[in-house]
Amino acid sequence: MMERKQHDIAYRTRNEFLMYAVNRKKLDEKLQLWQTLDEMTSMKILSRIEGDEERTKRVLEGLKTLVEEQITVLIPAAEEGKSATQSISAAKIDEMLANLKATGFTSYWA
Repeated sequence: MMERKQHDIAYRTRNEFLMYAVNRKKLDEKLQLWQTLDEMTSMKILSRIEGDEERTKRVLEGLKTLVEEQITVLIPAAEEGKSATQSISAAKIDEMLANLKATGFTSYWA
C-alpha cells in the first residue's frame, strides 16, 4: 500500500479541479485557465494549510514559488488606466506568511 504524504492531493480533489474548470469556462467564456487554477488553489489547497512555522513555512514558501512560476506569470499586464489583476492565491499566501511571522501560527481563515 502506498503511503500518503500529509499534503498530497487526493483523486477527489483533482476531479473537483477538473469539473470546476470545465463548468467555470461554461459560465464565462472569457475566463482564462490561470484564473480557474488560481481560484482552485486558494479554495482547495490553501484552505487546508494551518499550523506553526515548523509545519507551514516551507509549504507556503514552496507554494508561493509555484504560484509565481505557474500562475502569476500568465496574468496579462494591466491596460492603461486600469488596475492590474492580481493572483488571489499569491495574495493569500503573502497574508498567511505575514501572519506566521507575526504570531508564529497561520491559517487560511485567520
